[in-house]
Formats: sequence, structure tokens, C-alpha cells
Amino acid sequence: MTGTLALVIVAHVPYVRSIGREPAGEDRLHRLLAGGLIPVLRFLADMRERGTPTPVTFAIAPILLEQLADPIIQKHIVYWLERQIDTHEAAARDPVNSDDQQSYVREFAIEWTRGLLETFDRRFSRNLVAVIRDLCRYNGASALASAATHAYLPLAASATTVRAQIEIGTLATTRQLDLHPQGFWLPEMGYTPAIERALQLAGLRYTIADPATLVTPGVPTLRPRWTPDRKLAMFFRDVELGEQVHSHALGYPGDPLYRAESDAARARGGTGYDPYHAFRRANEHGAHFVAALAASLGRFAQRHDRPGIAVVPVDLALVGGQWFEGPIWLRAIVEQLATAEAPAALTTLDSYLTRYRPRQVATLRAASWGPGGDHHLWEEPRALVLRRAIAAAEQRLDHIVRRFPDATGDQERVLAQALREVLLAQSSTWQEQDADPQRAYTHLGRFDRLYEAAELRAAGDVRALLDDLEERDNPFATLNYRSFAA
Repeated sequence: MTGTLALVIVAHVPYVRSIGREPAGEDRLHRLLAGGLIPVLRFLADMRERGTPTPVTFAIAPILLEQLADPIIQKHIVYWLERQIDTHEAAARDPVNSDDQQSYVREFAIEWTRGLLETFDRRFSRNLVAVIRDLCRYNGASALASAATHAYLPLAASATTVRAQIEIGTLATTRQLDLHPQGFWLPEMGYTPAIERALQLAGLRYTIADPATLVTPGVPTLRPRWTPDRKLAMFFRDVELGEQVHSHALGYPGDPLYRAESDAARARGGTGYDPYHAFRRANEHGAHFVAALAASLGRFAQRHDRPGIAVVPVDLALVGGQWFEGPIWLRAIVEQLATAEAPAALTTLDSYLTRYRPRQVATLRAASWGPGGDHHLWEEPRALVLRRAIAAAEQRLDHIVRRFPDATGDQERVLAQALREVLLAQSSTWQEQDADPQRAYTHLGRFDRLYEAAELRAAGDVRALLDDLEERDNPFATLNYRSFAA
């Protein structure tokens, strides 16, 4: 064995929950589950049943965990998958799709989606959180905490916001998965030295950053380092291996055999998609990835006295979401590294850090894993306008929390829901390029109504508003509004 690999399975969806029977607006969530999370959890559960440990690391955003545990969301996932099956079956009956190749692909789509529904509804009893919890508890996996609603922390308006996002997110992950996370996933790998103290106060030992955070170029990134105060360990993502996963131009997803590329070629008059050949190619790419990993770790081992660790985030928005065959590729890697003759070992960041403590200190700067390693993806003019509105709400929230530090009854409910609405508005998703920020402004509008109710102490008149908003926006059931106290 030349070294170790830490696969970090990353999943985030902003708060898109809809009340009622119809899952309107939840497509982003359903696509991530059907394309990425359910297939990945299915093969990890298969391996657990075979008695094969799966030491992967989950970085599931707390707001996603909260939605996955919601019975309404669980019902909507079933409805959505059933409708997908109906759509595929209707397409299969269409005479336009009667040639052998198209019929074969349609039948594959029907059976694949039926398998997802069977896995989610019956095998997993609709409870994906319990599956993740059991993999962590019984099969060697681990989980990271993250910001409560995936806020982009480097651009947060105040230290109070950073601390609240970290504290509430860590508590939510602890409650949902019944474990205390040792590490923290930085949304978008957005790092600034100012957040280190808040991470330490939350009882966290380490985080993961992009190599762009390193002031000194060329520093080896296959081992963790201390932050300057030597109280927080910092791992670094492997850029070269990660490019194979996340780059359409240079990596695996752009292969012409894969579904997205095959569909594009067919639209231009080329050949159609064949899942048999696509899945074979995914397994070949898994073997290629393991070989590249072994070579990189082998070069590192020749120059160092302890095994290196390659940290590779696997974002399910791409691996499964956009790259349909991505979970097959991931399964090939996990299975190959589970064999006795594997050239590297699969490990969790927790395990590696317990065995190999950092020796050196890193000099760090603010950065992200976005293009250019900076914050420009979240600094568009529209995002700046939204952040100013959020900052104004945060100031008003701070004022009201200070004014009523010992609220009880309906007044306490009002303040907790006011904090919940601000947290939901803070999601980085609403600040990205080409994103629709309307959902964030909806949460800010609800906060304004709650703020006025809190100021007026109109407890008797506010119950109808509270009942409505607590039904619409209900994550973090044990939320304490005092978490936002400066």
C-alpha cells in the first residue's frame, strides 16, 4: 500500500420543500437523489450487507439532511419517481420511439427508475438519513458538519452569522446522524482565517480547503497541516485527481459513450446511447482513477516517511446529477480499494488524522474552489444586492434577540422562526451566477413580518402567521433563537 484515499461525498440542495401533495419546485432535490444519492447509498448498503467496510466521508449539508428527514419530502420523492416511470412508459409506447435501439434505452430507463423507487420506498423505508447514520455507525463511514444552510462564509456580513451557521449546522448534523462530527465541510470550500475560531468553539478538529488557500506555491497537499495557531488541522483537495471527476473537457464525464454526450451526439445525427457500453466505460475509468491515484501516492511515498492522503470530493450534483454513470464509476473505485491487493487504502479523514497528526504549519489566505480560487462567483451585482438585504435583516435580528433575551411561549416561537427565515435566505445557492434569488427574498419578507410581530409583542394575533410559516419553513426543529446572540 502506497497511501490512502479519502472520498468525500458532497451533497447540497437549498431549502426547496413544498407543502401539500404536489412537489412543485423540488425538482433540484429529486434529481440529486435519483441521479446521485440513492444509487450511491444503494451500492454502499450492498457492500455493508456483504461485510465489506466502506470508509467514505459524507459531507451532506445540514439543510439537506433536514429535508431528507421530512415526511412530506419523502412522499414527494415517491410521487416524483412514479411520474418518471409513467413518463418513460408513455415514451416507450410512442410509435416514434419504436426502433430497437430506442426501445432498448427506454426499457432500461423504466427498469432503472423502478429500481430506484424500490430501493428508496421499500429497502430504505424512505429514510436516507437512517441509511447514512447506519453506514457511519456500523460500516466505517464518517460524516462532516457544515454550515446550517450552506452559507458562503467568507462573504458573511458578521462574525455572529458565521458562528451561528457553524454552530447550528454542527448541532443539526449531530442530531440527525447521532454522532459528533470531528470535521467541517466549508461550503464551496470558501475559506477565510476569520472562521477558524468559530470552528474550534464548535468542537471541530479539521476542515478541507482548496490548495488556492496556500500562500506558498508548490507545498505538498497529500498531507494535512496545522493552521497557524496549531489548533485546527487543514486537509487539501487533490486538484489533479479531482479534475478527472469534475471536468467535462479533460475528465471522465466528457466521454462520448456517456449518456449526456451520447444524447448530444444523437441530436447531431450520431449514434445513440447504450447503457451497457457506458457502464463498462465507467468501470474502466474507475480502474484508471485507481492507477493514477497509486502513481501519485507512490511518488509521494518515495520522498516522505508516512503515507500520503489524497482527498477527492465527489459532488453528487455532478457525479450522478449531470454524469449519470458517475455512481458506477464511484462503485468501481470503492470495490477495487476494498481488495487485499489494492495499491492504496480507502480511509476517512477522522481515521487518518487520529493516526497521523500534522507536523507543519500552513500559511493560509482566503480562497475557494471556484474558478480562479477566489470569491467572484458570489460577487455578481445581483448577489451583492441580495447580501445587503440579508445583512440588513441580520442587523434587525441581532437587535430583536438582544431586546428579548428571555422570551417564552409565542414570543419565543416568533424569534426562532425569524432566525430560521434568515438562515434560509443565507444559502449560497441564491447568490450564484444565473441563480434566481426570489426564494431568498421570500424568506426575507417572512422575516420582516415576524420582526414586526416581535416588536409589537402581539402574541395572540401572531399565532395564525406562526402556524403557517412553521408549516412552510420547518427545518432545525430544536432551533434556539439565542444561537444568534452576539
